[in-house]
Amino acid sequence: VEDFTEFNATENFFLGAYYGFLLLVFILFGFFAIALRQKLYVYFIAYVFVLGIFQFALDGFAYQFLWPSSPWMGNHAILIFAAISIFSLLLYADQFLEFYNIQGWFYKLYRSFYLLTFLGFICSFTQGISYELCFPILNGLSFIFMCFFFVGIYLKYQQGNPTETPTAIAFVFLWLGAIFFILSNVNIIENEFLANNAIKLGSAAEITLLSLA
Repeated sequence: VEDFTEFNATENFFLGAYYGFLLLVFILFGFFAIALRQKLYVYFIAYVFVLGIFQFALDGFAYQFLWPSSPWMGNHAILIFAAISIFSLLLYADQFLEFYNIQGWFYKLYRSFYLLTFLGFICSFTQGISYELCFPILNGLSFIFMCFFFVGIYLKYQQGNPTETPTAIAFVFLWLGAIFFILSNVNIIENEFLANNAIKLGSAAEITLLSLA
């Protein structure tokens, strides 16, 4: 009992620190978005906000505190906000990394990712087999998209417009967090801590570096 209480206290401290950090970043960059009226900041705070709601749903807090009387939302919220968080990340990366300046096959394929994510968003409202397949599909899409970010960073480098090192490292952390999260959830890596917290650790490191970039 004592060990379980200590574990709960540590986990609650970690969760409080993570959500507090996201809230701080959201408020701070919200002020920047209002004062500077730049689309980039709007995309960034949208990504941070939706990522926070996704994690809140993943941890079970969203159903407990936000929609306790809606079992349907409790069942579908994780998939819905997973799709929206991927979509917002695509928008933010497009603006921040200036992928729109890379012409040809790369940007055409990148724009198709918006459609694929939207289809995943639609599937998150369904029932049956499409609903069951939605989560692994979104996991797979997020992994492919994040790998594609590095293709874009490499193409920018070839064009003589290299990405700043902290920015590239930020996406590496998110990529690693996503990999460990996916591998833990399909039981390739059997680690409950990684299954619950890999995305949090990766996204916290990513957001910290992007905030400083």
